[in-house]
Amino acid sequence: GGQLIEDSDCHPCSASGQTWWPCDVPGLCWCWKDGTDRIAPAPPSGLEVDTSLEEHYTVCDDILTREAFDEIAPNAQPPYTYTGLCDAILSYNAHHAEKFGVMGDAFHRASELAAFLGNTLHESAEFEAPREYLMCGDSKIVNGEVYCKPCDSGSYDWGTHKCSHSLASSAGFSEYCQSSSKPPEACSCDTVQGGGDGYVPAKEMFFGRGAIQLSWNYNYRGASTALTG
Repeated sequence: GGQLIEDSDCHPCSASGQTWWPCDVPGLCWCWKDGTDRIAPAPPSGLEVDTSLEEHYTVCDDILTREAFDEIAPNAQPPYTYTGLCDAILSYNAHHAEKFGVMGDAFHRASELAAFLGNTLHESAEFEAPREYLMCGDSKIVNGEVYCKPCDSGSYDWGTHKCSHSLASSAGFSEYCQSSSKPPEACSCDTVQGGGDGYVPAKEMFFGRGAIQLSWNYNYRGASTALTG
């Protein structure tokens, strides 16, 4: 199932120049055959890179200024920073054929940026939430490790970000863990047990994180493969 196929099955794809997906991970290729269950890469945009732009151009060079970033996300919290976003765009474009903010004309680039910011600002509470509030808004650090108190909306104080009743207090917690999904299709996960205070190790949970609030153990693995190979 999924992308678990033999390397030889990818050979027909070489005619189109896309033998592997991701291109450097043997065994994770995309080559459609009737009756198979495979996950396609994102479809190409059909746009070309604007060759009038400088080699290392990003939207931060003109469209998305630091002043504009500060205006749309005035209370941005780490890890969300203007420099970090610009560096991430540059790094992504250096490793992908379909690039961000440099394909098509000026309208296409501005529209892509607007769509991206609209999505990420909504998901991350205007770049203020590095972790999903209900799952880890109430957190603590013990010996350098983050622990979260997973909460329901009725027990969560949105002003103080404190949880009065942990979802992991009386039983194990397995939200965002589809244990039937196993490596290499997903990260391993299982029910985690909270301590007496209801906190559980953040590293064992797959709640929403980052600008798109990535969640679920299978999505974590998919995102890791797509971004790093």
